[in-house]
Amino acid sequence: IDPSLKISVNLDLDILYDKEFMDWMIDYIKHSALPKNQFGIEVTEKSRYSQHVDLNEIFNILHQNYINIYMDDFSMGHTSIAFLQNSTFDYVKLDGSLVKNIDNERSRNIIESIVNLGKTLNFEVVAEYVETHEQKFKLEALGCNIYQGYLYYRPMKVEDLIRELHKNQK
Repeated sequence: IDPSLKISVNLDLDILYDKEFMDWMIDYIKHSALPKNQFGIEVTEKSRYSQHVDLNEIFNILHQNYINIYMDDFSMGHTSIAFLQNSTFDYVKLDGSLVKNIDNERSRNIIESIVNLGKTLNFEVVAEYVETHEQKFKLEALGCNIYQGYLYYRPMKVEDLIRELHKNQK
């Protein structure tokens, strides 16, 4: 599997407190064909982080098992910075509304600030909703080098994803 390809799934934070689920997920990933650090979980910024105590302990377990942690929809909620202060993420996904408005100077300044914050706090920034080469080039100029969106793939069924992965291995 192409090492630049990352696979992630959205999970509610509450499920991470379910030991049986965590054990199953870790075991499943360990026995899959995925190389280390290619699978991750996405937790949305809209989750109620303040209600989740000891989340860093869970994040540490995930990291020890080579599972990446993504903060999804970053920048549009009111808890983002506080959560970054107290938790370790591998990736922070820019909210798509920033990318969609990349022609707006303030949106570009916000994106560039988040990219610089990522460099300081050691996380990668992923731009969502990248639909055109023009958006990609503008993001690249701002220092963002990881993209997700229709420019690359449309949503697909698991069977189609597996077929695509096999096709890319050749």
